[in-house]
Amino acid sequence: MDISHIERLLHPVRIQILKMLAKSRELTTRELSDQLPDIPSPSLYRHMRSMLADGILEISREQQIRGTVERTYKLRINPFDEIAERMHTMDKNELLELFTSFMVAELADFAEYLGDDDYPVEKEHLGFSSNSLYLNESELKNFVKALNSVIKEHSQAEVGRGRRLHKFSFTFIPTRKSKAQKKPAPRKA
Repeated sequence: MDISHIERLLHPVRIQILKMLAKSRELTTRELSDQLPDIPSPSLYRHMRSMLADGILEISREQQIRGTVERTYKLRINPFDEIAERMHTMDKNELLELFTSFMVAELADFAEYLGDDDYPVEKEHLGFSSNSLYLNESELKNFVKALNSVIKEHSQAEVGRGRRLHKFSFTFIPTRKSKAQKKPAPRKA
C-alpha cells in the first residue's frame, strides 16, 4: 500500500467503513448504511467504490434480489495493520505526509462539527488536550495496553437509540532526548 492509498484511508467515512467491516467481517451496502446512519447513502457508495478500486475492499458474494444485484463486501486487507507496519519503514518525508493527512482529517471532522448549528457546543462532551508523560519503555507499553483495552471495550457498542458517533484520536510523539536525559557513557578503567 503506497502513501497515497494510506492518506485516502484517513477520511472519516472510510475509517468508519473499515471499522464496521473489521468488526462484522462481511456486510452489504444496505447493512453498512444501517450501521452508519449519519453517512448519506451517495457518500457511502462513492467511498466504497473508491475503496474497492484501491484494493482495500473486495466483493465476497453477489445475490440477485428483485432485479438488482446485492453485493456483500469484506476487507481484502487490514489497512490498519499495514499502516502500523509501514510506519516503521517510512522515511521522514513519508511520515510527515501521513501525519499531515491525519491532522487534516481531524481538522475536517472538527470543522464539520462546528458548522452544524443543531448541536450546542457548550453542552457537548467535546475536548482536546495535549499531555506530557514521563514513562520508561515498560511503563509506556503498559499505558498503551491499558488505553487499547479501554478503547476496545467501548468500541464494541453498536449503533443504537441515544448513541451518537464520537471520535477519539490520539498521537504519541516522543521528544528528542536532551543532554540531561542521555545516559552517560560508561567510564573506562
